[in-house]
Amino acid sequence: MWLYTVTLFIILPACTYGAYSVDDAHVCYTFVSKTVSKHITVEIPDKQCTHYWCWQSIRCERCYTTYRKAYRQIYVQQFDKVAECCSGYTADVSNQCVPVCNPACSHGSCVSPNVCHCQAGWRGPACTSNCKNGTWGENCKELCNCNGNGVCDITSGYCVCAPGYTGERCQTLCPAGTYGRNCQYHCACHNGATCDHVNGACHCPSGYTGPLCEQPCPPNTHGSGCSQDCRCQNGATCDSITGQCYCTEGWTGKICNVPCGKGYYGEDCKVRCPCSYNIDSCDRFNGTCDCSAGYNGTSCDTQCRQGYYGKNCRSRCDCSSNANCSPVNGQCLCPTGYNGDKCQNRICSRERYGVGCNYLCGCVWSNTDSCHGGTGECLCKDGWNGRTCDKECPVPYFGPKCSKICDCTGATCDHVTGVCKCPPGTKGVKCELSCPPGWFGLGCLQQCQCKNFANCDAISGFCNCRPGWQGLLCNEHCPPNKFGVNCTGSCTCENNAECHPSDGSCICTRGYEGETCGQKCKNNMYGFGCRQTCNCNMVNTISCNHVTGECTCKNGFEGETCNGGCRDGFWGPKCDISCACNGKGTCRSSDGVCDCASGWTGNNCTELCPKGKYGKRCEQTCNCGEAAECNGFTGQCKCPPGYRGIRCDEVCPPGTFGDRCQQICPKCDRGSCDHVTGKCLCYPGHRGQLCDIQCAQGTYGNECALKCSCQNNGVCRTTDGICDCPAGFNGVECERRCYGGYYGANCRLRCQCTASQYCDDVSGCLEKSIKDEQVAKNDEPQVKDDTNKERVAASEFSPTLAIVIGIAALLLLVIIIVVAIFLRKMKRMKRDTMMAIYDTRQNVIPGPRVAVATGIDNPMYTSPSTVLPPVRSQVPQTAVNPVAKLNNIERANSQTAATASTSANHCATENYYDNAKNISDDDSDDDTPTPPPTANGSDYNSKVDDKNLLFAGSKPYGNVTSVYNETTDSNPYESIPN
Repeated sequence: MWLYTVTLFIILPACTYGAYSVDDAHVCYTFVSKTVSKHITVEIPDKQCTHYWCWQSIRCERCYTTYRKAYRQIYVQQFDKVAECCSGYTADVSNQCVPVCNPACSHGSCVSPNVCHCQAGWRGPACTSNCKNGTWGENCKELCNCNGNGVCDITSGYCVCAPGYTGERCQTLCPAGTYGRNCQYHCACHNGATCDHVNGACHCPSGYTGPLCEQPCPPNTHGSGCSQDCRCQNGATCDSITGQCYCTEGWTGKICNVPCGKGYYGEDCKVRCPCSYNIDSCDRFNGTCDCSAGYNGTSCDTQCRQGYYGKNCRSRCDCSSNANCSPVNGQCLCPTGYNGDKCQNRICSRERYGVGCNYLCGCVWSNTDSCHGGTGECLCKDGWNGRTCDKECPVPYFGPKCSKICDCTGATCDHVTGVCKCPPGTKGVKCELSCPPGWFGLGCLQQCQCKNFANCDAISGFCNCRPGWQGLLCNEHCPPNKFGVNCTGSCTCENNAECHPSDGSCICTRGYEGETCGQKCKNNMYGFGCRQTCNCNMVNTISCNHVTGECTCKNGFEGETCNGGCRDGFWGPKCDISCACNGKGTCRSSDGVCDCASGWTGNNCTELCPKGKYGKRCEQTCNCGEAAECNGFTGQCKCPPGYRGIRCDEVCPPGTFGDRCQQICPKCDRGSCDHVTGKCLCYPGHRGQLCDIQCAQGTYGNECALKCSCQNNGVCRTTDGICDCPAGFNGVECERRCYGGYYGANCRLRCQCTASQYCDDVSGCLEKSIKDEQVAKNDEPQVKDDTNKERVAASEFSPTLAIVIGIAALLLLVIIIVVAIFLRKMKRMKRDTMMAIYDTRQNVIPGPRVAVATGIDNPMYTSPSTVLPPVRSQVPQTAVNPVAKLNNIERANSQTAATASTSANHCATENYYDNAKNISDDDSDDDTPTPPPTANGSDYNSKVDDKNLLFAGSKPYGNVTSVYNETTDSNPYESIPN
């Protein structure tokens, strides 16, 4: 069978284009089909067979196929590209394609197919006629009638029009848009230009130029033929047709030489400026508003914001006390309570404000910079807010006016400085870093105490033990027969094998193997892991001990390996040569080479196994923990203090330590015992030899070495320093009060108050009291009354308070009416008394003068014990106010005492009556007449003791017996009894 390969041998002739020039415009190409032969490679299979001897038959045959190469010829069709002259052309002697005229040109040359170019004096399609222009026909006798716009055919007289003309007699110009011979060409002019009917030349309209009138006039020219110069100014463009100027932005006018007027801008100043009235000008080029001082914005309709003034509001006000300034000139506009050029002077004292400084600031001064002198607004220090600066900035704000936002990762910040207060387990400027491995707690300051590669929780320091370990510090192995995470797995090992605490795999004792160590060593193996090979001559041996490798020989054989032959310790043909193995091995009977016992090596068995090796010929590798040593004879591990187990990789069980874990640990109250030294390792928060001393308040951590940072009486947890905040506070350091409706310790509880309750950050929902409502809702300032005592006027009253105030006002009105009636009655009675005195005291009776009370100007208070020169007695005035306006009473008795004359007394009496007559009831308190002197003491006393002279409902004063002294200048009110 034929097998065709991919390889082809193609025999193809080179493609040819002939001898014509490929650049000749009159050369055309065609494709010619032809058949060509090809040779291809094929592989022919051959079957070959060979013969060989075999068990199945006498002679077997084996055949296989081989392939040999051969060639095969095939035929394919191929197309060649061939060049030839185009239709109407033929090749000349130089292989150039030239036109062909039929009939041939007699007196001229063929310039294109069937078109002759005649020589001078010859005419006709084939240049065969020599008639003159204007004649045709036989003997050229006929005259042509082509209107001078063409020639006539010499045979038929038909007019052949010159370019630009048409018609039977060439009497018509070419239609618009056409030109040339027979008007066969179309004009190519642009922009409405006309073309010459003969040669097609374009006649450009105004504003255009160029061969085809495709170009506008050059800059600054216009008109027909672009012959006129433009007069436009300031970069304006000129209409190439009319010469009209198109002004650029900011200019107007016929030649664009006039700037835009106020309020307009843009091209030809046609656009109205988008500005308000607060402008100085408008940019005439782009319409930008040039704002007057005090305004800004795209339309100048925005007044400068507070704190800025001037042109474009670029100047900053220089005013104190948070005062604003004039947006025009920056003059400070002082609020109420301030004065000075910069409002730097506070009129009131620090704690008062308002007109007349009558109002008291209610600020918490420890958190306040100042109280506004006009409004009483508390200007808080950084980190505080609230009406009285009593509240810290809410999370996550801090700084001046609580305007900045904390930049902390999952943490709060100091409400004053913004310093991040990182929670346990994080650190860094933004608390963006987790504690590095081995550290935990606040600021990552506490070092983890986890053992045996346990993972330490970065927040609490809690140890996440690896499989096989337990205890707070992961320093305790799983108890026997337990393994895995948290020692929850149960071991299944047999034959006293130990269970690995990590994965529960069984660590077999010597002589056993298998997953649970339930199988004895097999195949002449013994020892740990069944890795040692018995050295017995198995032909002479009954068995090899799976634990020790000792050979049990058959009867008739002896020796350590049951080899027989020489007895132990000798070798040689006669077994008379002693072995040189130093009693630590046997030697071969044939050559005396020592076969050292377990634990020995060397030519003479004098060297102990190197460290880490044991067993026969020291070929076994020890499998002990890092700190343990291996017995070179048995491979048994010798544990250092604090460790135990087959491989010495288990620490002492809890409560024991030291060599072979035989020592008892002291009782560590809050700690664990070091399995090596027995020293108590205290848990965080405790110290002391027995870890029985708790950290003092204010300290925490390992050995109580760290200082707590709790605020507001927060209690520091001694283990990790986390603050347990009292009611009303929270935060990393208990630095923040509860907010947002939370209360209680660490702000864990949420208030769910009714409309009549408010949320107290300490106790939760409480009933609102009048005082609470005044504190929460009162916006009125504190004032002072006439006695300079300050009080706060409540802005809201409860219904109960309104009723109480109404009743009190009604009672006060009743009292005022009663007092007014009473006073008017008193005044009428006083007037009646004065008139009675005037009517009854017409005669003056001389008599001795009686001394008056000491310190009292009113002579009605006298004592009968001392007789003085006689004076007239005085009827007492009303008992309601016996000493009112005493300065207006004439001191008559003092004058009579000085003169001691009867005539003087008589004159005084007459003066008294004169004064009494002049009394007018004008409801004033100055109408008391000067009392007359009394006639005698008995007469006076009768008037004083007479109850009928006292007004109804009045109470007389008690008797005053002190003697009047003329030199006394004491207070007239001192002797009035109560």
